[in-house]
Amino acid sequence: MLRCRSTGRCVCVAVTHLKARSGWEWLRSAQGSDLLRHVQNVVQKQAADPAGVPSSDIPLLICGDFNAIPTEEVYRRFAASPLGLDSAYKKLSHNGLTEPAYTTWKIRPTGECCSTLDYIWYSQHTLRVDAVLDMPTEEQIGPNRLPSFSYPSDHLSLVCDFSFKET
Repeated sequence: MLRCRSTGRCVCVAVTHLKARSGWEWLRSAQGSDLLRHVQNVVQKQAADPAGVPSSDIPLLICGDFNAIPTEEVYRRFAASPLGLDSAYKKLSHNGLTEPAYTTWKIRPTGECCSTLDYIWYSQHTLRVDAVLDMPTEEQIGPNRLPSFSYPSDHLSLVCDFSFKET
């Protein structure tokens, strides 16, 4: 839980790295459900503080490597959560409804793997996405994919600017 020193407003930030590999979708779903429940408890506990604010007014940012494509159950759990979350990187799409084509692109012994597995979820009713860092193009990533000299991780960085919506 972070509190702005000048305004006193809070924001709850969580970071995760869910189980990788095919066949573990059930575990990622359980991990995601646990994370959502824990974040909700943290926010409710903060709201119960006599100096606290209502839990619905505390914005959430949940970021990380979910190791799940957008059709997977854990993604759907976050999208349908009663916490009012939305995925920030959908803002890059033409219609504002689809994730980027990839957040990781690597060459494995089994072949090339280009997927969206990373997300920044935010409280859409209390936070506004002001900017997102563009994804590099295929040409910028290069023929050897990730990691590379220019992009030293096997996942691309997701970066967003957020501001509080006026209440």
